[in-house]
Amino acid sequence: MKTLPNLEYLRALAAVLVFSSHFDQNFELSSSSLWGFADAYGNFGVDLFFVLSGFVITLSLSRRPRSSTPKFLLGRIRRLVPIYWLLSLTAGAVLAAASLIGINFSIPRLQLDHLVASM
Repeated sequence: MKTLPNLEYLRALAAVLVFSSHFDQNFELSSSSLWGFADAYGNFGVDLFFVLSGFVITLSLSRRPRSSTPKFLLGRIRRLVPIYWLLSLTAGAVLAAASLIGINFSIPRLQLDHLVASM
C-alpha cells in the first residue's frame, strides 16, 4: 500500500498528544504551557489517532481480497501482542522494583490485578 505521509504525520501528532497527556496526568506538569496544551488536547489525540488508524486499516483491507482479511488480522495480532506484553511486563517489573526500594508512584490504576487483566 502506498503510504500517505501527511496522514502518518497526523497519527504521530495524535500519538504525541496522547503520550503527553498521560505523562502529565502521572507527573502533574500542567503548570508549563506545553504540558497544559497536552493536558487540554490529549483526549482529542486519542480520538484523532483512532479515527486515522481506522481509516488506514480500512483502506488497507479494501485493497486486498476478502479472503486475506483474517490473515491480515492475525498478522496484526502477531506483531502487536508480543511487544505489548513485553512492555507491560517491563513496566510492571520497574514499578515493582521501585516499590521494593521505597519509591512510590501515584498511579492508582496501575496495580497487579489491572496488569493481569490487561494481559
